[in-house]
Amino acid sequence: MDKSKGFTLIEIIIVITILVLFSGLSIASYNNYTEQQKLETDTKKIVDVLELTRKKANTNDASLCVGDEFIDLTRVHGYTFSTPTSSSYKFVPNCGPQLTPTPIFYSTKILNNFWGDFTNTVTFSSGNIITFNTGADFCLILKNSVINSCRYIKVTNSGVISNGKSTNCSSCL
Repeated sequence: MDKSKGFTLIEIIIVITILVLFSGLSIASYNNYTEQQKLETDTKKIVDVLELTRKKANTNDASLCVGDEFIDLTRVHGYTFSTPTSSSYKFVPNCGPQLTPTPIFYSTKILNNFWGDFTNTVTFSSGNIITFNTGADFCLILKNSVINSCRYIKVTNSGVISNGKSTNCSSCL
């Protein structure tokens, strides 16, 4: 009796089913990973912009102030960082009289990512003087609603800019 060598239809269906399940799980894990990377990238970019804002203020950089060329451009009174919308942030020089500030706007990769008070601002002045419009430390929560994960960015009165994972999406730890 001649036995044919090969696979039965049931065996092939089982193998294909297993492959489809593993593929689906892999794709879901990869999507979560990429969303987490977007959140971390946005956090890093905002920290970089905050550090740039502080550096420009400490050096009295007037390159973003426009006015008459004979006006003393050393009258920059600091730089302010703010989040005007839920998907953008900016820093603006606090130029002296008769000078027009040029704000620099940035946008984020993920939707609905700022959490909390959008009127919260931090102003850096020369000599590492920091003021907050709320009177307390500057705290910004970034949330990726796709994976329900949050990160925070905090600026303290001493000028320390820190960031990390926020466990409850409501406060800077």
